[in-house]
Amino acid sequence: MTQGRTEQFIEWLDKKLAENHLTDSQLSKKAKMSHSVLSKARNGILPKWAACAKIANALRSDPIEVFRAAGLVQPPPDLDSDFERLKFVYGSIPTDQRKLAIRLIDVLKEED
Repeated sequence: MTQGRTEQFIEWLDKKLAENHLTDSQLSKKAKMSHSVLSKARNGILPKWAACAKIANALRSDPIEVFRAAGLVQPPPDLDSDFERLKFVYGSIPTDQRKLAIRLIDVLKEED
């Protein structure tokens, strides 16, 4: 792994930990994985697919976002990360609440 990719992953991880008010130790417990995975990441050995999936699940994040952060998947050049997040969140909410989510977005659109 390149130093830049490691730094990018650590920056992403630190942001997510801050957003969720978690430490590395708390995340590893929540993800049901060894704390050494995160320790190794901080020392240049990025997590693999299974660990990234556990991190995504623990943070309730799109697994693709974690795979990208770890350098396992390259984002397309025209990626709109906000739209990707919106698709993930929409897919994560119960089907009976999706129409409400669309109505809320429509309200925001009308305020422009």
